[in-house]
Formats: sequence, C-alpha cells, structure tokens
Amino acid sequence: TGSGSGSGTSTPKPTTAPVTTPFAPFQGSSNAPLNPERGLMVQTKTRSSNYQPLTADELVGYRTERNATIIHRIVVLDSFITTPTLSQGFLSSLEKDFETADSVGFSLVLRFHYNDNDNPTVLSSGALYDV
Repeated sequence: TGSGSGSGTSTPKPTTAPVTTPFAPFQGSSNAPLNPERGLMVQTKTRSSNYQPLTADELVGYRTERNATIIHRIVVLDSFITTPTLSQGFLSSLEKDFETADSVGFSLVLRFHYNDNDNPTVLSSGALYDV
C-alpha cells in the first residue's frame, strides 16, 4: 500500500498568471516636500502674562508662505517669576497650542524662560522655582 510511486498519477504543476499591479505615474512637483519632523522652522513668542495662542490660519500661512512645518515657540514665564507653580489656565493655553499645531501637521519646539533680556539682576532675587 503505497508510497505513491508508480501509481501513474502526477501532481499538476501550479500555473501562475502574470501579476499586474496598478500603476500610477509619478507627478512631479516644484513644491518643497513638507516634513513636520525635519522641516523649516518659524520662531514665535508669547508671554504668560498676555498669552497669544497659535491659530490654525497662522500656521497654514507659515506653511504656504515659508514651507515651514515646525514652530520654535518661545514662552516667557514673566507672570511666574515669584510663584512655585504654573496656573491651570496657562497650562490649558499650552495644551491648546499643541492641539492646534497637531491639527494642521506642525511640530512644536518649546523654549521657556523668565525674561526677554536674560538680565541677571532680575533673576538674582532667589524667587525662581523649578518648572
């Protein structure tokens, strides 16, 4: 009872049809490629004492006019020089900036400092706290 040798039947070879892949021709563009992780950067600044939020229209304008996809956001913590904590309102403003940037495909690089001119006499009061 058999090993199948000499039975007169053979296993048919599989037939393969040529594979066709849909082809879409590449359309060239003179536009700069936009990459939110390694793109061009625009610098903006706001103060905690008078927070100016980012807007989607502003960011889309930076993309259109400057091919930018990254915002270097300077945040001056001028209203927190003498307090140990950041307010919930300020943190909510930052969070809205994150959401706005994300909604239009931008990345944020944040830099926090307490004043604009790095004047050591302002910072020597000992009133600064770890953020």
